Amino acid sequence: MSWRSLLYVPANVPRFLERAQARGADALILDLEDAVPDAEKSRARDLLVAHWDGLAQGSAQLVVRINADLLEAARDLDAVVRPGLKGLYVAKARGASMIAWLAAALDRLEAERGMPAGGIGLVPLLEDPTAIERAFEIAVAPRVRALAFGSEDYAAACGMEPTPEALLYARQRLVSAARAAGVAPLGLLDSVARLDHDDLADLVRRSRAFGFAGASAIHPDTIAALNAGFLPGADSVAWAEAVLQMLAAAQADGRGTARLGGRMIDAPMARRARDILAMAATRGGREAG
Repeated sequence: MSWRSLLYVPANVPRFLERAQARGADALILDLEDAVPDAEKSRARDLLVAHWDGLAQGSAQLVVRINADLLEAARDLDAVVRPGLKGLYVAKARGASMIAWLAAALDRLEAERGMPAGGIGLVPLLEDPTAIERAFEIAVAPRVRALAFGSEDYAAACGMEPTPEALLYARQRLVSAARAAGVAPLGLLDSVARLDHDDLADLVRRSRAFGFAGASAIHPDTIAALNAGFLPGADSVAWAEAVLQMLAAAQADGRGTARLGGRMIDAPMARRARDILAMAATRGGREAG
């Protein structure tokens, strides 16, 4: 899963569902959890099913945030496991056992409904200290494709103010665990609840430099900044091309290192360069930055 931007869409609001595919996000997080009051859960599922075929025809991939309560989660799965579903955001994920339960349920539902086996990925949302301390265990669980961070819930659970400084450890732990497991870390170096970023482009750039691969959005106005900022900029692409060219020349001369811009470059930088170029190619072009 390669998502720069994932837009939260409350599943109980028809006008939001109708407009969602026009917002330009890479994926839509169709929300059955926190955005939906308890009394609206059943209606939200019905509305989502009613709008599903139209949503599935758009360019943004479809992800559903299911409820943490197992009974509600089971009802969610029964409603939304259908063609076009690419992933489930797993709210309040605290350990691998919960992920294994969901993976087993998906195995059975995909088989019963004639869907490709393993086609639906899981994105655990780490929202409390237990989840952060078990981040790698969760990241290597079945079907996990990415990890995401619930900063507001985590801060509340820790008795913290949700400042970048207070949440730095949790974000580092998530990025490290996700990268070690070979899945995508999703997030920003500030709360997704912030809507007043005058420096949003810089925030996204810093978040990508920190190791995040994409982030969720709760307002459509932030999508363009996420899509641009989570692409390698022109400077990054030029650096990557130069690294590979210089190292190729060095290797032809029997050396494993070279100099570029006053710095030594070697195999780890070549790996980073290849990753940058692969990301730029995957997204179909380069954007200045």
